[in-house]
Amino acid sequence: MNMLKVSVAFGCFALLTQSAMAEECVGSTADKLQCLGEAYGKAQAALDAAYVKRIDQLSGPSKTTYIENELAWTRNRYSTCRDKAAAQGSGSGASRPLAYQNCMLEMTRQHLRDIQGQTNGGSR
Repeated sequence: MNMLKVSVAFGCFALLTQSAMAEECVGSTADKLQCLGEAYGKAQAALDAAYVKRIDQLSGPSKTTYIENELAWTRNRYSTCRDKAAAQGSGSGASRPLAYQNCMLEMTRQHLRDIQGQTNGGSR
């Protein structure tokens, strides 16, 4: 179980609209990046806890498949967010890190909602 927690910790949604990000994280670019980073840290911690709770509900092949799917989701999250940040093109130097942090936060929040739905009676 400890190895799974470590894997998930290192494994560390749809993108927020610009206005939604502005409502949650305001100020200078540095302030926005700090805010997004802190929000992501909280979301990732909640995701880790939900993940552990969910895998504790599973056994055998279902548990193995779930863990494999979660690892694939984590790789996809990083790849997707890198691509979204890269798509910012030649915009301001701050647009890429903001896009990346925003993507990581929202994908993590969405996945947390998905796992919480599974844990509360749904299935995968």
